[in-house]
Amino acid sequence: MKEVVYIAFKNDNFYFQSRNPVSSVVPNACAAHCIWDQTRGYFIAPKHQGLDVMARLATMPLDVRMDEPSKAFLAEHAAWKKRSKKDAIEHAEAIDALLKKRDKYLYPFQKEGIAYLSTRRKALLADQMGLGKSVQALGAIPTNGRVAPNCSGNG
Repeated sequence: MKEVVYIAFKNDNFYFQSRNPVSSVVPNACAAHCIWDQTRGYFIAPKHQGLDVMARLATMPLDVRMDEPSKAFLAEHAAWKKRSKKDAIEHAEAIDALLKKRDKYLYPFQKEGIAYLSTRRKALLADQMGLGKSVQALGAIPTNGRVAPNCSGNG
């Protein structure tokens, strides 16, 4: 019989609880992402760390039961990721169109790099020398946002 794990979403936090008090499944999945509430017997994780925990739980043979707010948040997040990728590709194409006006162009891998970088808060672009990392990094900067590069190596 599969172990049952309950997931609830409330006040921008995910709550994870297993009915088996000696199980290590939920603590292992939570790792450093969760806070243990000993009085109530569940783990708490902020919503984006909670998504990481759920990804780990999905790889385990468990019976996961979610409340409706959890299901709604996951559906909304999946739609955002899909929309975000589409927007990133459109952004890369717009950068390419701007460069074409100056008789320059992006290679397909550079468009892919711009799309990849523009969908993430933090990323590492490790192409070889001479492949246009600067163009990709500059192309990924949002046109309506501020950017503060961190070159200190401290993340």
